[in-house]
Amino acid sequence: MTLRSHAGAAGLYAVLTALMTWPLVSRLNLIEAGDSAYFAWAIAWTNHAVLNDPLNLPHANALYPLRYALFLDEPIVATSLLALPLRLVTVDPIVTLNLIRLLTFFLSALGVRALGLSVGLSSLAAFAAGALFSFSSNRVSSPAHLSVLGTQFLPLYFLFLHRWARDGSARAAGLAGLFFGLSAWACGYHALLAAAILPIPILVLLERRVFLRTAPVGLVVALSFLLPLRWLHHQALQPLQYARSVSETASFSAAIESLFSTSAANRIWGSLTENLRTVVEADLFQGLTVLFLTGLALLALRRTPGACRVTLGYLTLVICAFLVALGPEVRLFGATLFSGPFTLLREFELFRMIRVPARASVFMGLGFAMLAGLGLDRLRNLRLRYALAGLALLEATAAPLNVVAADRCLDAADKTPPIYVWLKEKAPGGPLIELPILPNDGRFQRPRFDDSVYLLRSTTHWRPLVNGFAGTEPPSYVELRGVMEDFPSPESIELLRSMKVRLILLHLRAYGPNRRQALLTRLSEFPSQLLETAHIEDDLALQIVDGPGATGSVAVQPSPSEERAWAAERPGRSEASSPPPSRSR
Repeated sequence: MTLRSHAGAAGLYAVLTALMTWPLVSRLNLIEAGDSAYFAWAIAWTNHAVLNDPLNLPHANALYPLRYALFLDEPIVATSLLALPLRLVTVDPIVTLNLIRLLTFFLSALGVRALGLSVGLSSLAAFAAGALFSFSSNRVSSPAHLSVLGTQFLPLYFLFLHRWARDGSARAAGLAGLFFGLSAWACGYHALLAAAILPIPILVLLERRVFLRTAPVGLVVALSFLLPLRWLHHQALQPLQYARSVSETASFSAAIESLFSTSAANRIWGSLTENLRTVVEADLFQGLTVLFLTGLALLALRRTPGACRVTLGYLTLVICAFLVALGPEVRLFGATLFSGPFTLLREFELFRMIRVPARASVFMGLGFAMLAGLGLDRLRNLRLRYALAGLALLEATAAPLNVVAADRCLDAADKTPPIYVWLKEKAPGGPLIELPILPNDGRFQRPRFDDSVYLLRSTTHWRPLVNGFAGTEPPSYVELRGVMEDFPSPESIELLRSMKVRLILLHLRAYGPNRRQALLTRLSEFPSQLLETAHIEDDLALQIVDGPGATGSVAVQPSPSEERAWAAERPGRSEASSPPPSRSR
């Protein structure tokens, strides 16, 4: 293959990425509150720590005073590092997240194409395999989860695994271990699920068992990535004594009918498979064309013995991945038939942390893409090859890609609230808490005051933040959220004192008119304990004063919006003739 052919393939993948993820490329300035905002913050924190204080990387500025906060969820470190060169173009966390999303599609396609070429696929079949994997249902169904999208290292692991299986070289084994380790640091799920899925396919792919002599090289390289990752997750999770229940894991597993379900946005199959859809990441149907091409690959096993090992290897990958995706209970239309293989995996502590076994679908997608490529090469008619490759991509099309919900939209073009500029430049030091802390579904009512948005805003100042957003929610934070519902109260103020938190940021607009008035009334009851340090627009910064006899209260001047609201509640009085009384801290 020439450099020109590689460049042409890259250009076509770039165009396909824009088309198959539309309208993401036209909305780089928009993301949702929730998972998207969390991952935007995670990328920004990772790069901030790497450039300024690498040893502090695990201890993100979230969920203060917990340590190792970054590893309470998927850390996506390897994917985040792809954003370092993008700093030459933008440092905005929202735009950066969307560019990285697009990059995962592009790099995953390139990686599978390289894998296909390495096992002998034609240029067309390898290109098609890359596109089919990158835009498969399991990837486009959950574009908010950057961890799930972070598949760009997996194809390279398989590429060097094949090379090692063919020639047994220590170099190939080491590179396979390297890319497996990078894949784990992009998505821990992929590493854990791979440990359950890959042993049998690897044994099928091995051409000579004597190559097992160089296997320790790859194992050592992989462990050099996996052991630190495991240690960091253990440090974060062990104090919480946290494990997923069987029922929780079962609810996020694929069902048998998931084999025939696609993303709801799929232009051809979305509405037709609506009644077969279970959880979002269990969309396993790759389209009839992919199944047809897979069938061609399997029918050709007897005719082409040389391709037998590769074909059987990827068929085994699909089967093993599906069995793991079924989770601890094999279900059909809501009825549990019997226990699944995942039940045995849960005997090991590591697998008890897996919440979504359905994410094994990424390995199914890779297996089907490679089998489809093998099937394409069994056709002699070139026009028919192109037609089937195009039809397979058409079946995979999910448009428009559901990347932003209008009611939970955050826009990079919006001006940063001035209170965050004050926090960066003028606020007293120390950890910060932002209120209100909404319940877990609060982003659907007041998305701009979700914890994930507080994290995103913290990229402007990087202060330690009590607020946090993670798949594993610490019990202490659940308790804190309950106590803060009654802020200000003696209990809430004392709890913050015990945590050595002295700065509170109140977003008054998030409370609604009645709760806001009640909150301001209660604040006047603590003049010697809460000191106003800033009141900018609808954001109020308070400092907790140490000591029961502390003084230093100041008058709180109402904002113009408060004056208008109070005037409306007092018929016959104008704002000028009867201003509301001042309140002190």
